[in-house]
Amino acid sequence: MAFDAYERFQINEEFIEALVGREMYEDAKNVCNINLQLFESVRDLIVQDNGGKLPEKLAFRNRYIDVIVGVEYQYDLAFEMLDKYNKMGLLSDEDLEYRRNGIKTHRLQRTFDGVYTYRNKGSEF
Repeated sequence: MAFDAYERFQINEEFIEALVGREMYEDAKNVCNINLQLFESVRDLIVQDNGGKLPEKLAFRNRYIDVIVGVEYQYDLAFEMLDKYNKMGLLSDEDLEYRRNGIKTHRLQRTFDGVYTYRNKGSEF
């Protein structure tokens, strides 16, 4: 079937959720990148369909960050992408800071988990 850019964008948003749910992370990232490229051409329609503002839930933005942080632990790339989304108008300055802090917390928690779960091979504990 032939779809216009907006229909393709909408279908991809649902497809991203399905791919992440099936743990097909590389495919999900690829579809996220497709929607990132489509976004500028469909921005006005998205805003129009959402009462004059961008929706809070955009799978291509949110799930990409979820995968690169939660699965791949690519924190620096996540910060770069958040900055890019902010410059594109996909994240407010407030939301950018909130998400950056969340990623920093995730990184610290992961570090602490590694420190406190270390077991010496000869340890009884």
